[in-house]
Amino acid sequence: MKRSWISAALGSLAALLVAGALTWSPALARKEGETPEPKDKDKPKTQEDLANQDLTVQGAVLEAFWVPAKQAGQWTATVKIWSVEADRAVTVYGDDKSVRDAIVSGTVCVGRDAIAYGDRDDRDVLIGRTITVPYPDQPCTATIPSKPPS
Repeated sequence: MKRSWISAALGSLAALLVAGALTWSPALARKEGETPEPKDKDKPKTQEDLANQDLTVQGAVLEAFWVPAKQAGQWTATVKIWSVEADRAVTVYGDDKSVRDAIVSGTVCVGRDAIAYGDRDDRDVLIGRTITVPYPDQPCTATIPSKPPS
């Protein structure tokens, strides 16, 4: 007799737990055959999204110029590279000494292909950490002035 009382109590407890779970869990009503919308993180990335997040920019150098640095009175050597992957111009700031030196020395110049790696600031800006020129024999059409504006 005691055994049936215990099993009845456990059965009632299980029914209460199921009813509680069904009451407090969100209901998902979908039409038959309908699939749930993927969350943002589940959405497949487009080629443009991937290119905009890429830490590498490669393509032809379009411009080389000086821009005012974050520190007052200082200048940053800068190049604009046509990103083949993103199909847009990306500004690469030569904050890193090796990038600055490559731009100032004329190794990285207008008309040559360059590959820059760094930190993305946004889709049109890369803070350069390294920069290479895969074909140094390509002709230059312009270089940055050796000294920034006074």
